[in-house]
Amino acid sequence: MNLSDIKMIRLDEVIDNSDLFFAHTREDQRELLSDHLAKTLDYFKKICDEKSLHEVFKRLYDSIFTTDHFYGVYLEMIYNLPFFHDLGKLNPRFQSDKMSNQVFAGDYSVNDSTHAAYGALMYFHYYYNRIQKTQFFEDESPKNISRLYKLLLFNSGIIKSHHGVLKSLEDLVDWL
Repeated sequence: MNLSDIKMIRLDEVIDNSDLFFAHTREDQRELLSDHLAKTLDYFKKICDEKSLHEVFKRLYDSIFTTDHFYGVYLEMIYNLPFFHDLGKLNPRFQSDKMSNQVFAGDYSVNDSTHAAYGALMYFHYYYNRIQKTQFFEDESPKNISRLYKLLLFNSGIIKSHHGVLKSLEDLVDWL
């Protein structure tokens, strides 16, 4: 399977008016979230090519799963991690408090201006639903299906802790 065959998620598929959201501010310049996510993905692809990570991901898959049934969704989950890692910056409180984005100024029920946990929740929600829609084969090993859900939890933990520490998988399950 080629990288071009993997469904890569774009911000405009997730939210309208993506040009209203910022990822970073430096002095008087703001980086659009859509630009930041595109750059992050480009860097990720470059690193994957330079370090031959595509082969590493395949060997990892082969060491976890006993069939190729989930290889497509597995690759999609891996290669979209960079997209979801900062998707939590859609949090209106993050936009208001951290980006000084006046579009989002106001009183929100969200009282947390962080972004990592929100990105992890969006990743979990998106891929939980994606896995639920996956057609499993009748003879599919329950272990393989269980491992796919464990990968979902593990990747969610990576996103959640990309600015901090994830102490244990149990902490992540409790948080979810």
